[in-house]
Amino acid sequence: LEITRTPETIFDYRIDDFVVHDYAPLPPISAPVAV
Repeated sequence: LEITRTPETIFDYRIDDFVVHDYAPLPPISAPVAV
């Protein structure tokens, strides 16, 4: 995780301020679901 910008307060963070590097998600877990 890289924080690309340091705002003045914690409340000024935006989603664009965070960059995730080398993320390898696991496959989804399937389960039966009643509808």
